Amino acid sequence: MAIAMYRNPAVATVYGNFGFLIALASILSLHLQPRARFQQNIVTAVFLTCLAAAVALLSHFAGLQARKHTKPSGAAPGAYNSSASVVNAIFLCLIVWTVSALRSAYPQLTIPLLISTIFSIVAISNGPELMLGHNSLILCKQLLYCYLTGFGISTVVSLAIFPRTSRSVFIESSHQFAVLCRDLLQKEQDLLRSSGESAKSTKEDNSERNVRGGAVKSLAMRMISSMSSLRDELHFASQEIAIGRHDYADLENLLHRLESLMVPILGLSKMSDFTLVSEPFSERLTSPAGLTDATVLVFKNAIKHLDSALQLVRSLPNANGLFSPSGIIIPGNDENKDYDEKLEHILVHLNAEMASKINRKNDELPEDNIATLDPVILKAVEENLYVIRLLKSASVASDELLQFSRALLLKSTTEGWHFMYPRFAHMPIFRIFLSRHQIYERELLNPEHLAPRNKLERLGNRLRKVLSMLGSDSSKFGLRVLAATMSIGIMAFLESTQHFFVRYRVLWAVVMTPISMSPTAGTAIYGFIGRAAGVTAAMLLAYVNWYIVDGKTAGVVVMFFFSMMLYYFLLLKYPRFIVLFILAAANHVLIIGYELQLSVKVPTPIVSPQRYFPVYTLAPYRLLCVLAGLFVAFIFTIFPVQISEHKILRKDVGTALALLTTYSSSVSASLDQRIRGLEGDISQASSPGRILKATRNEILFKELALLSKMRQISAMIPWEIELGGRFPKSSYDQLVDAIQSSIASLSVIAYVSQTFPNFEHLPSNEFVRDHYTSSLLHPTSNKMATTLSLLALSLSTGTQLTPGFPSPFKTRRQRFLVQGVDKLRAQILADPNFEAFLVVDVASAQLLHSLELLVETTRELVGTMNFSEEESLGTTNQALVDSV
Repeated sequence: MAIAMYRNPAVATVYGNFGFLIALASILSLHLQPRARFQQNIVTAVFLTCLAAAVALLSHFAGLQARKHTKPSGAAPGAYNSSASVVNAIFLCLIVWTVSALRSAYPQLTIPLLISTIFSIVAISNGPELMLGHNSLILCKQLLYCYLTGFGISTVVSLAIFPRTSRSVFIESSHQFAVLCRDLLQKEQDLLRSSGESAKSTKEDNSERNVRGGAVKSLAMRMISSMSSLRDELHFASQEIAIGRHDYADLENLLHRLESLMVPILGLSKMSDFTLVSEPFSERLTSPAGLTDATVLVFKNAIKHLDSALQLVRSLPNANGLFSPSGIIIPGNDENKDYDEKLEHILVHLNAEMASKINRKNDELPEDNIATLDPVILKAVEENLYVIRLLKSASVASDELLQFSRALLLKSTTEGWHFMYPRFAHMPIFRIFLSRHQIYERELLNPEHLAPRNKLERLGNRLRKVLSMLGSDSSKFGLRVLAATMSIGIMAFLESTQHFFVRYRVLWAVVMTPISMSPTAGTAIYGFIGRAAGVTAAMLLAYVNWYIVDGKTAGVVVMFFFSMMLYYFLLLKYPRFIVLFILAAANHVLIIGYELQLSVKVPTPIVSPQRYFPVYTLAPYRLLCVLAGLFVAFIFTIFPVQISEHKILRKDVGTALALLTTYSSSVSASLDQRIRGLEGDISQASSPGRILKATRNEILFKELALLSKMRQISAMIPWEIELGGRFPKSSYDQLVDAIQSSIASLSVIAYVSQTFPNFEHLPSNEFVRDHYTSSLLHPTSNKMATTLSLLALSLSTGTQLTPGFPSPFKTRRQRFLVQGVDKLRAQILADPNFEAFLVVDVASAQLLHSLELLVETTRELVGTMNFSEEESLGTTNQALVDSV
């Protein structure tokens, strides 16, 4: 639309030399994003662009004043003036540093900040050649018109031609998440079957089991990443004004159903670490229908429920107005309820039968006691019950998702369309005021400064915080981007290169430099190779675009449309390469747009200081400029010292350990509330259990988002230039895996322990309380939180662990069922409440295993302090004192 519109001479006259920037601005605004994201970006981009225009005018005015007061007598009117160039260069340096620092501190504003950077570079680099203030106004006006017109076209396309709301994207992503859950359940079932087959022969190789276990863990990572994306999309959907069928409360409830489905399935991903599937239980328990067979039966039931739920979740976008909701077949669930009752009867009978068979292993004990000479079998019983309980929970969660999806679909078809607007608390402007009190309460004490006593000290605190930003990592990144940009941009302000800079379009090398600057070295190397290949392919496609129609304007415009369609198709299919495809599309626009601009017949000729080149010459020049900008960005990312993924990953792992400390404490508090009956009515927003659950979920999803980020950083480490010793990537990956495993175990504990208030009526309540009181999960036991805090501090700062660093996890490996085997009765195994505690016990054992792995791996990375030299020196000094 932008290219075709510019074909009108009246339009071309308004926009002057920069008409091709209309198409560039429309591309950079990313109008294919969901509505809420696009509106946030476009509003921010408009504000920052107008601010950049005002700063450019100020820069031009200051430069003209410097030219006026330093002009030598007898100098030609258009002669070079060093003072004007210096003033404009200072303004450009200040803007590039500020915007780059903000881009590093607020990654969500990357696109608007890059747009304003391009505007500033184009406007200010032309400042030294301006002779009059009127020329400055015309230049900035034309640039601002081009940008705002491009933004307007993008807005129309986003809102009217291809509307895509964040709500519809959330529902589509919900279906994809449910598909991931279903695939993960299927892979876990395959793992169980293959492990059962391999257990028949102890000599058989377990390579297939390891492969299936790795596939389960990989899919679990994808599920975690998908849930983090769902949370982000719901955040944007809460701020959206739309007309549809599903309001925010519906979407929030749908997310809660998906969260309830995720936890048990994520807990089942640890099944590859169990010994249950490597033991032939059906033979050792002499049962015609072994426990593994019952587990497979529960798998089938859970997958069957999830398949039914998927059918309805897939139908939800139809009720959102994208398609007609007529003809939707809502699957019934009468058979599945019958199925659950039969399954529950089988499982209860199986548990009781298994308990009685274990009793008969020892004829000396009474028949109603659970006793065995082989604790391995008891351990296997716990693990099998763990799997079955989580599978039943997944089945129940799938059924709840099915019921909710049916109700949501019926509600949307009966109530029809209605207007939806964001809640007061969800609006970004008011959220700051609502959360100010909470932020003040959570503010940490500063060991270097006491609390302010008066207004002067409070003002000094604010000033100190502002000044401390100058030494932050974001400020350092801004200085690095500034150095890279001005290494080429200096040509625009020197007398010998000023005209060359303009005539040969070196400007676009400067523009590409800050766009291509990456925060880490591995990403820079990986990005440089990919982006260089992308812009080269864009040049070749521009040749095809122009010469396949022999340069005829109408044909070029049509082929330009198909070319852009190809770029956006690749962008949507591979969103992780968004910068690559945006740069390729921008390079294509710069080549074709400028050539089309020159062919427009306008009443007043447009005089451009740039030298004209035909397409076959212009395209290589553009490519050369872009590659130069990419190369300079790459050099300054690794020079003088590379911003390493090593350091970022280490700090992120330390942060993840600190979050794990808080999350484990919140789970421990929830467990204590439930066992002691202090949770209250969780349907009330003010109940202790409800408040603690909200805090626990907030920490959990911060941790899940951080896990996804650490996986991405770890994937870029092989692209780094390593000097000296090799980075222990496998150790850090092991830490990330252990953190993920700990999160899964703690989530299972928090999820399954919801039935703990029923322990008051359980015969084994006394033994449960005794075992819980002596566990690491009890609030009075601070060993787990203390150890994790010390690990986080040591890894974040790089300091060694103290000698004899406590590892309280090795001594707590014995299971509850093994300890209390001579005190419990057989019928207790069939009690669902006691079964829940056994699941918590198994999850706790897996948690301790993960925590032990965290301690050992961290000790290998940071080492342990050695005081042997100091001790010997102290002994010598003491001997001298004694001799005196």
